[in-house]
Amino acid sequence: MNRKTDGPESGGLILSAAMKRLTWFAVLILTGLFPGFGTGCGTKSTAPTVAVDSKKLPGADAVMAAIEKKDYDGAMAAWLKVRQSVTTEEQQAEFMMLTRQMTGKISEAAPTDPKAADAAAALRQLTLGR
Repeated sequence: MNRKTDGPESGGLILSAAMKRLTWFAVLILTGLFPGFGTGCGTKSTAPTVAVDSKKLPGADAVMAAIEKKDYDGAMAAWLKVRQSVTTEEQQAEFMMLTRQMTGKISEAAPTDPKAADAAAALRQLTLGR
C-alpha cells in the first residue's frame, strides 16, 4: 500500500488537528462577538414618563411637590393620604403610577440623602406589605 494515497491514515491526523484549531478559533471569535450583539447598537431610549392626572387622583400633586422640595416625610404623609382616598379602579391605576414615580424619584436621591434612603425603605415596606 502506498501511504501517500491512503487518505485516512496519512492526512487524517493533520486534517483533524487543523479542524480542531479552526474550531477553537471560531468558538473564541464567536464568544467575543456575542456580548457585542447582545448589547446592541444605537441610542437607548427609556419609556416616556406619564404624568399622574391630579384630577383623577386628588393629592398626587402634593406628593410630587414634597419630593421636589426634598421633604420626604411630607411626601410619605401625602402619599398615605392619597392611598386612603383611592376608591375606583381608575384611581388605583393612577395611584400605582404615582407610586412608581415616587419610588423612582426617591431612589435617585437615596444614595446621597439619608432622609431619602429612609423614605425609600419605608415606602418599600409599605408597598410590599412587610
